[in-house]
Amino acid sequence: MEWNEVMQSIQAGLTGDRKKDISYLQAQKEKFRDTEFETQVERMADRLIFDLLPEDASVEMPDAPVEKNPVKFPALEAAGPDEDEDFDDAEDAVNYADYHYLQGNYEKARIIILKAIQKTAKEFPAKTGNGIVNVSFNFPMEELIYRHLIAAKDREILRSEVPWSEMYLIYGSALAGLKQYDAARTALKTAVQWNPVNPKIILEYAETFRAQGRMAKYRDVVLQAMQRAWTGEDLGHCYRCLARYYLSLSQIREAVGCCELSLQYDENSRETKDLLAEIQEKNGKIPAPDFDEMKELAQKSGFPLGPDKRVVGLAMTYADHFLHEEPNPEMANYFLGIVYDLTGSEEIGKMMAEQGERAKAAKDFDAKG
Repeated sequence: MEWNEVMQSIQAGLTGDRKKDISYLQAQKEKFRDTEFETQVERMADRLIFDLLPEDASVEMPDAPVEKNPVKFPALEAAGPDEDEDFDDAEDAVNYADYHYLQGNYEKARIIILKAIQKTAKEFPAKTGNGIVNVSFNFPMEELIYRHLIAAKDREILRSEVPWSEMYLIYGSALAGLKQYDAARTALKTAVQWNPVNPKIILEYAETFRAQGRMAKYRDVVLQAMQRAWTGEDLGHCYRCLARYYLSLSQIREAVGCCELSLQYDENSRETKDLLAEIQEKNGKIPAPDFDEMKELAQKSGFPLGPDKRVVGLAMTYADHFLHEEPNPEMANYFLGIVYDLTGSEEIGKMMAEQGERAKAAKDFDAKG
C-alpha cells in the first residue's frame, strides 16, 4: 500500500462525530504502529484530532515575557521542472513530503513541499496589520502555552488552518539533509515564527547552528526549547541536545548527566542510549551522577533541572477546569496526561485512571443509547 492510499483510507473513515472520530483516529495510530507508516499516521492523526477537540477554556494566567515574532515568507528558490507531484491539499503534501524525508529522499521531499508552499502562499496569504499574529499550531497545548505564556494581551492571534509550521519544518529539514544549512536556517526560522512553542521545530532550527560549529548559539536555542517543552519526549530531546553541547566542550560529566536526565523523561530513546554508549566507549564507564551532583552541575553549567514550572502549572490549571468547572473526562485526561508525562506523579496517575474509566463509561452509555 502506498502512502496516499493510507491517507485516503484514514480520511474515508471519518464520520463527522467528534467523539467517534477521535476514538477512530487513536485506533488508526495503534493499527499502524510498528509499520513503515507509523510516524506519518501519528502526525496526521494528531493534526486531525486537534481540529476535533472542543474549544479551550478561559483561564486567567499571570503575565509572562512577550515574544515579538511577526511572520514573514522568505524568498523561495525554484521548485524544479522535473517533478510532477502536485497536491490540491496542503496536508497531503506535508504527509507525502514527510514520508520521503524520513526515507532519506531529501531532494524529493524538498521539491514536493516547496511546490506546496508556493501554491498555498498564493491561495492563503497571511493577514497583516498592527497587532496581528499569524500562528500555525498542531496541538491544543501549544496554543495554550502561546496565549498564556508568550503572546501580548493586546495581540490578535489568527490561527491558520494551513499547516505552515509543518511545511516549513519539512522544507528546512530537507535542506539541512542536503547540507544547505544557511537556507535551512531561514526556512526553519519561518517555521518557528509560525509555531514558536513546538520544541521539535526549535530544536531542528538549533541543529543548523551545531552543524556549522556555532555551539554557543546552539545552546541558547536549546534552552529556549526547554522552556516550551510539554512532553517527556521533547524534554528528553532537549537534554540530549545539551549533552551534545557539553560533549563539544569536553565536559564529560555534564554530558553524561544530561544523557541520564534525557532518559528519565524519554526512557526508550535510542538516540540518547547510543550517545551515552558513544561517550562511555571513548571515556570509559562513567557512573551516573546522583541528584545532588546533578543539581550542582546544573547550577554551575546553567541548565534547568526538570520541566518549566509554568508549563506544568498551565496544564494542571486546565485539568482542574475540566475536572470541576466544566466536567469533561476526555479533556481532563488530556491535560492530566501532560502533567504526568512531565512529573511522573503517582497521584496524577491515579486521577488519570479514574477519568479514563469515566470516559469509557460515557462512551459505553452513548453506544447503548
